[in-house]
Amino acid sequence: MHIFILGSGAREHCLAYYISKSPMVTQLSVWPGNAGTNNWNIPKPESIDVLDWIVSLHVDFVLLGSEDGLVKGYVDYLQKEGVLVLGPNQSGARLEGSKAFAKTFMERHQIPTATSKVFTRQERLEAEAYIEQHPLPIVIKADGLAAGKGVTVAMKREEARQALRQLWEGNVFGAAGDQIVVEGFLKGREVSVFVLTDGKRYCVLPEAMDYKRVGENQQGPNTGGMGAISPVPFYTENVKKYIINKVIEPTILGLQKDGIDYRGFIFIGLMVDGDQASVVEYNVRMGDPETQVVFPRIAEDFLPILLEAAKGELSKTEIQVRPNCAITTVVASAGYPGAYKSGLEIEWPNDMPAGVQLFCSGVTQKGDQKVTSGGRVVSVTAIGKTIEEASILSQETAKKIKFDGAFYRKDIGKIYGD
Repeated sequence: MHIFILGSGAREHCLAYYISKSPMVTQLSVWPGNAGTNNWNIPKPESIDVLDWIVSLHVDFVLLGSEDGLVKGYVDYLQKEGVLVLGPNQSGARLEGSKAFAKTFMERHQIPTATSKVFTRQERLEAEAYIEQHPLPIVIKADGLAAGKGVTVAMKREEARQALRQLWEGNVFGAAGDQIVVEGFLKGREVSVFVLTDGKRYCVLPEAMDYKRVGENQQGPNTGGMGAISPVPFYTENVKKYIINKVIEPTILGLQKDGIDYRGFIFIGLMVDGDQASVVEYNVRMGDPETQVVFPRIAEDFLPILLEAAKGELSKTEIQVRPNCAITTVVASAGYPGAYKSGLEIEWPNDMPAGVQLFCSGVTQKGDQKVTSGGRVVSVTAIGKTIEEASILSQETAKKIKFDGAFYRKDIGKIYGD
């Protein structure tokens, strides 16, 4: 089979790496890709639209990595052209594309989540008044896509006011911030749960926990993710059962009731408190850096399962999972998640320790030299028998990724309290 992966991050590098191992694959193509996917990258002619180009390639299966294309309706177009593709259609992608839509979906289907209220730019006075009387902490979210950076958890009233000013005066997220969701703060610990569905049946993938803040000890602004671990120690059987019964099954049934033919991944961000959990957000694809710890723990060829989901014929509701631990540490550029330099030469380790794999994100190949091309540069994924063992492997290898201003969190693997 000829498999096509659309995307350029460490997530897509990881997906390509594991899918390439399937005996079903005769050709694997990645676009636009990065230095890590060089073996599979193919050039796109400038004269043709990306979707028309994909159709012209006559590939057997398309996997969309990021949310942008899903929200823009790429799946709808490809399906109309007869291409087998995994991912929700534009209607289903609203679960991530609009936080206001996701909140009303959860309320309609009685899925546990924080209380919330939606405001537009034209309702600024009402939003300000609501924030002034709402108990602290309070959460301000841009409604649209913001690369994982559109959320402010305000511990003080002035932080909430500043978030509004950034969204509606600074226009930091453009149209994505035209509408906002203001919601209560959920206490507990965050976990990410991943579901693959064909619209009716589903299977649950290994869970993960990511480290969103740029600084150690959960300090600094939110990022796209500075690292991740799997499994998650506080994700107990009781918590898993609660999430399946109260969140996953109502979500799948809710999509059916709403007439949404959803085929693809549902990434559910949850806050766990005791044996219960509430939904923080939905994403409609695999996460980055979570993919880099979830896929190494899948103990079987996952491509046939992906194909079944895309066809609406998922036969497997449980997948084989390795009992080991996976940790990924993200090496980033100085200034991230704000402004950063690109084009910096990277010193790359020649040999990887056993159990370690590098997944490129902001890395470009220039001749024989790898150079930086993004805020998050590379994910260092390590496998170990324990979290501690995997953490040491990941961190020791991250030290060897060197470029001007390179940094990474030294606490990936630490479990923080409520």
